[in-house]
Amino acid sequence: MKRSLFFALCTMVILACLPAFAQGQQPVRKLIYSLEAGEEILQPESAIAISATKESLTLVLSKGKGEKGPFFVFRNGQKKGPFTKLKEAMAAAYPSQDESAGIFRNCSDYTPDQGLLPPDAIPSTEGDESSGQTIIFKGKTFGPYLSVFAVMATPDGSRAYFAVNEKDKVWLICSDGRKVFIASAPDTIKISPDGKNAVVACTGSLSPSEMVKLIASQPEKYNAEMNKKYVYTIDGKKFGPYGMDFKDFWFSVGNNDFFFLDGNQLYMNGTPTLTLKIEPFSPCDFYPSADGKRYAFFTLENLVFSDGKKYPFPLSIIPFQEGGQTMIKWVALENNKDIVVYQRAI
Repeated sequence: MKRSLFFALCTMVILACLPAFAQGQQPVRKLIYSLEAGEEILQPESAIAISATKESLTLVLSKGKGEKGPFFVFRNGQKKGPFTKLKEAMAAAYPSQDESAGIFRNCSDYTPDQGLLPPDAIPSTEGDESSGQTIIFKGKTFGPYLSVFAVMATPDGSRAYFAVNEKDKVWLICSDGRKVFIASAPDTIKISPDGKNAVVACTGSLSPSEMVKLIASQPEKYNAEMNKKYVYTIDGKKFGPYGMDFKDFWFSVGNNDFFFLDGNQLYMNGTPTLTLKIEPFSPCDFYPSADGKRYAFFTLENLVFSDGKKYPFPLSIIPFQEGGQTMIKWVALENNKDIVVYQRAI
């Protein structure tokens, strides 16, 4: 999933304490372009896209103030212009109708794309609450259940996970046979990138019918129960209760550990890992290494690594796996003039 750079600017994370990690390393650095005196990048009109193997930069530049011009275009390593009108510069920047402006960065919060699965590996729910609901996955039927709360398939389509109400008990079930009691209905299921783990967060610990009874008989107790959060894994681990400060839970791209945030405390696999000052914190902006021992994150001004190294805030960023390591590649404006591509292991 991609998030616009402009939404990223509202994210600020400042670590109150940093664990001692390995010494910093020098990233691979490549200069793409240096702004001339008086030049500025028109960000809404420019496009920056990167992958593990290449980068594509189309820069629309102004040598005046904002949209007054004159304008220049940097594309495919060459500079064109001047153009007296922005419309002319845009035509030179994007000669193909398939191209468009935009500076994006990859969100680290892992969300599998169910649309990429073959049809038989996309779980479907049939029936209703009166007759019972069943789940169809790869030709096999699961259920019937009183109700189905959430269903999600793994990235490779080999497994499906679902949360269901069976005889007034809520379960998290995997199509491979694993089944764990989770007490209350979850809103969503999060799956690890390797597809072997699934996690849910539940409000309260009462069954659906117990919740209904409590609303009518003891509303104060019901409200107290609704302020409790629990985290469950498909392998039977339970964490909590946490209170109103419980904010989010997720898996990150390239990492099979699960994370959740309670107040300013970040947990990894249920263990307190980092203390954060949050204004606010976004899972999109936290990039852990494959083994979970190192990480990178955004502040308002920098990309910061767990070894203490800081770099200018990235215009675009992508994490990927290479040689058993989690790598980060990003594009930044350095020294207010140099467009630079960096790459280093977390």
